[in-house]
Amino acid sequence: MLNKIIAVIFISIIAINVNAKTVVIANKAFNEDISESRIKQLYMARVHSLESGTVIEAFLPRENKVRMSFFKHGLNSNERKMLKKYGRIVFSGEGTTPPIIPSADVLIKVASSIKAIGVIDSALINDSVKVIATY
Repeated sequence: MLNKIIAVIFISIIAINVNAKTVVIANKAFNEDISESRIKQLYMARVHSLESGTVIEAFLPRENKVRMSFFKHGLNSNERKMLKKYGRIVFSGEGTTPPIIPSADVLIKVASSIKAIGVIDSALINDSVKVIATY
């Protein structure tokens, strides 16, 4: 009986991880067009605004699994390269990089500002935000 319970729990965990996606979210009221290439530029710290000129603050999750997935699938890079790039940008005085904060805080920041986007695990999505890209 214990083996069956353990097997069910194990299968449930695998099913949750298989269905989980990394998503970029925006405030429900966000109504501007944003391309995946512009999202990439925002997170690569090449630009800090949309094509319309609206300045956007982009947030990254502190949770490694989600952040690493986004770096790999959303930015075609890896964490080592991105953190090196971010360090170079900050220490050279060229600009700022997306803050790395807990996923719960990413959700709060994005839900409270129409000028913010953030990366989270799809399992955390609620009705205060909308998905603008999935990876």
